[in-house]
Amino acid sequence: MKAKNTLNSSITILHYLRQRKIIIIIGAVLFTIGLIGAIIIGSIVINDTADNRLTPNGYPETEFLGISAFSYEYAFVFTTILGLFVLSGGLFGMDSKKKIKLQK
Repeated sequence: MKAKNTLNSSITILHYLRQRKIIIIIGAVLFTIGLIGAIIIGSIVINDTADNRLTPNGYPETEFLGISAFSYEYAFVFTTILGLFVLSGGLFGMDSKKKIKLQK
């Protein structure tokens, strides 16, 4: 019985992911998280660079969980770009009920 419930929940999730509003919300959330994270971590990277607190490899000395803040900056910028693509795909790329007819 448990496999059937898992299958039903995954089918339900896939059904809702095809709806335009859900894609727009997911894209907006990814874009917002990426933008806010890039601003916060970016300010830390800029402060480390301005204060000349760099490792011998040229990365900022500030680390989170053993990973350089510079790597987090890349991850947040990637998340921002991914959110922008998902958001624009939901806004402009998906047509939930309309069909485009080509005129001759």
